Amino acid sequence: MLSTTYQPPLTYSSIHLIEPLILGQQWSAFGKLIQEAAMNRRDIWPSIEDAYRVMKGRPSWKNWDERILRIYVTHGLRPLPILEYPNSLDGVTLKCVKQQESATFSDYKSRVLAYNLLPHLAKCIPIHFVYGAIDDYASAEAKYDVLHNGSGGIENLARVVRIPGAGHLVLQTHPTAVADVIWEGLKSEFHADRSGARSQTAKL
Repeated sequence: MLSTTYQPPLTYSSIHLIEPLILGQQWSAFGKLIQEAAMNRRDIWPSIEDAYRVMKGRPSWKNWDERILRIYVTHGLRPLPILEYPNSLDGVTLKCVKQQESATFSDYKSRVLAYNLLPHLAKCIPIHFVYGAIDDYASAEAKYDVLHNGSGGIENLARVVRIPGAGHLVLQTHPTAVADVIWEGLKSEFHADRSGARSQTAKL
């Protein structure tokens, strides 16, 4: 969303937001929780197969789609040693070290800026929101605030969809359902463009 402010400007036919952590000022402290969680996570395993076995049995990963977890351990890990662990000569660790991941969550202002941009963007670009039906990261109240207040009114949004059985990690746990939702959104935009009408909002 922030890329819409770039110069020269980028052109979007639509924006599809999957479990976006867009939050108003009152929710800005939320980032501290996920920042700490990133720093406390395990990030070294003896091998890729050991990492897969451990992740498969842990609450954080066990509900991931098998295809996604395999892709993650195959392409998301790298051999040691690295700069952050110069004395660890064996095993694998994350390509995106946890210090970098944690740093991305320390930027509270961007989430609020996106919140403030939302009503203006919604007037000129079809914006689709896709949330998991389970409110496990951002609260139901925070999401309601974004959809009904931050957007300037839910009727300004092209579509709002909640995927049953999924939470914030819907991309990892329900990738096929996410793909289907995006595909349906793209089809509706295509038909809307041809008919000159705008997509209808599916309200919660």
